[in-house]
Amino acid sequence: MQDAMDSLLPEERELAMKVFGEEMQVSEFAKSKNESRTTVSSRKQRVLEKLRLFFEDRGFDVHK
Repeated sequence: MQDAMDSLLPEERELAMKVFGEEMQVSEFAKSKNESRTTVSSRKQRVLEKLRLFFEDRGFDVHK
């Protein structure tokens, strides 16, 4: 999992740690960054896709 997190950009890693790891609401994270919820939600989806591809490339069976 650490390799997967290391594959992300620093801002992507922060989003993943807060929203996925700490279960912070997207709206709360967006507010803390002074960004719109929809922007952060889109970024979250891109991060999920990057992580999915990371694991697929390493032979893991990842379901959407």
